Amino acid sequence: MTKKILKICSVALALVTLLSVSGCKGKNEGAQSSTEETKVLEKSGYKLVNGGISEYRILLAENSLENELVAAQELQNFLYEATGATLPILYGNDVAENSPIISIGQTERADAASISVDGLDLNRSGYLMKTVGNSLYIIADEQFEGLGCVYAVYDMLEDCIDYRYYHSDEIHFKETQSVELYKYDDVVTPTFDFRSTWYPVLNDEEHRRRLRYFQFNEEYGWKAHTQTEVIVNKHKYFADHAFGATKTVQNADGSTTEVPDHWFSNMAAQQLCWTAGEELERVAANDLYINIKNNPDKLYFQMGQADNTGFCTCERCEKAKAEWAMNDAGLQINFANNVTKIINEWVKRDYPEGRDVRIVLFAYMGTNVAPVVQNADGKWIAFSEKVKPISNVYFEYAPIYTNYSYTLEDVENEDTYKDLLKWNDFLGEKGRLMLWTYETNFHHFLYQFNNFATFREQLATYAENNVDYIFSQGAALTNQPCFQEMRLFVESQLMWDINQNYTELVNEFMYAFYKDAAPEMLEYYNLIKMRYEQMEVLYGHEFSTIYSDIGSKQIWTVGVVDAISRIFERAYAKIECYKTEDPAMYTKLYERMKEVELTLIYTKLRYYRGDYEQSVINQMVDDFNYYTSKFGIDRVQENGAATQGMFDAYKK
Repeated sequence: MTKKILKICSVALALVTLLSVSGCKGKNEGAQSSTEETKVLEKSGYKLVNGGISEYRILLAENSLENELVAAQELQNFLYEATGATLPILYGNDVAENSPIISIGQTERADAASISVDGLDLNRSGYLMKTVGNSLYIIADEQFEGLGCVYAVYDMLEDCIDYRYYHSDEIHFKETQSVELYKYDDVVTPTFDFRSTWYPVLNDEEHRRRLRYFQFNEEYGWKAHTQTEVIVNKHKYFADHAFGATKTVQNADGSTTEVPDHWFSNMAAQQLCWTAGEELERVAANDLYINIKNNPDKLYFQMGQADNTGFCTCERCEKAKAEWAMNDAGLQINFANNVTKIINEWVKRDYPEGRDVRIVLFAYMGTNVAPVVQNADGKWIAFSEKVKPISNVYFEYAPIYTNYSYTLEDVENEDTYKDLLKWNDFLGEKGRLMLWTYETNFHHFLYQFNNFATFREQLATYAENNVDYIFSQGAALTNQPCFQEMRLFVESQLMWDINQNYTELVNEFMYAFYKDAAPEMLEYYNLIKMRYEQMEVLYGHEFSTIYSDIGSKQIWTVGVVDAISRIFERAYAKIECYKTEDPAMYTKLYERMKEVELTLIYTKLRYYRGDYEQSVINQMVDDFNYYTSKFGIDRVQENGAATQGMFDAYKK
């Protein structure tokens, strides 16, 4: 493994195919060609739409699933928008036997054609799409309400009308009077079956679905740091089971002995004591089971350690680590096994028809190293039988110390990569190890997070190590002015199909979203990337962890700020002609750029307001307040100051 050699150089823009973009001069001057292979589609000989008219019907089963109806409606809507033809949605047997249809779900026509997904491992997002004669059949796993049918429709629309969803107000497709029915015989599963991130903008269900994201916690009852809070609440139990507490037990000979009775790791109750025994385990099981009962439609329930490293160091825990646990991760696994066994008995009793309940532990700060040793074959195996997780105990790997400007295989991420390999060997099957990664700097929400060059490569490594569930945490409760819309598009594309090029996707988005100003927005994007790279080479600083000082004045010098200012001046000049030709387009593009410019405005007000006349300062403060409010950019850092009014004192 060799350290990556950084170079200060211009970033060559990858070539991309650009969708038609109307410009002030009636052409897209920035359009470039694609280096990506074109998908080859074979025509079936039938047309879904011919001359603006369609003979096709969209067919659902009488008892169709929720997502199958959504898929039908999305198909109907976008074909109408593109062609003017309306394909009716019908149910059951409400079609002639040989009439052309697009069948969605396990319809009677699908049954008659002997088409089903039996025996296919489609999970949440996969689908089967098959052309038979003049008809098309789309089916997904019923366990997930046919969700894969929705994604099949989006893929089909990309093929037949060049559909592309960039943002809720930037949806592309070609208008045409003729739409081919292509020959499909595909079983499709994405790189990551579960794909999620966390920004307020994704609270909108339609927007989230069209980007193919899940709500980050939608399959969870409880998620995140639940131990000592909702599971064995320290405010309820600490008084009786504080660190150092004892209880009297009677011995067989009638004598008594004082034994430890603490449930918490220290006097601050930072973590549970995972060797406290059966009484604690039953309390934890009961707390968790209440949530399981209250959330009958949920799959995952997180028994997450508290967000600190204050683990128990009592004699009992230290002895267990030496004898059979190896480390704190081993202690937690054994504790979780015991709790989960109790829960499994209750589930068996209360759900005789069966219910899938998965208990999730963190592999996180202090528990990130699996309790394993290396055998003679070089494989990482359990330290002891007691730390082998039972079948419905899962793990969410959260490598908080990752350096995000390097690949996982790089020496800079040696520990993260080794930990991943150990967990993969230890668990031994796809899906047991879930990923909680990061894509923001929690001290600087208004500055770009430097994972542009490595996002794809890091995800590819996780996929190679049996991860198919990804949660990439963003700023959570606030949006960010950091090309957030571009990130959401590009990252969703790569989570679906890792075999795409990050830079090409970035360029595609920029030209679709910023249109005439795309070259300047790309110039700004690349300047930021090169500035971080330059600072790391020249000064040895790291600007790629989730707590790096990426808002430092050392980075955002007068020269850098002036260079970015000139880029934005040229970008705004590029769209000036829209003021008269297309005022609505002008406003849209102006506000999109203004959102991204908030980083620059914030930096000027924070460091360099003395360089500007008072009237300019007043305008910057007004712009900062207005656009942070408009775009839901509420905080400058995690648990930090609100953006609204933070610079009001500078106005005169």
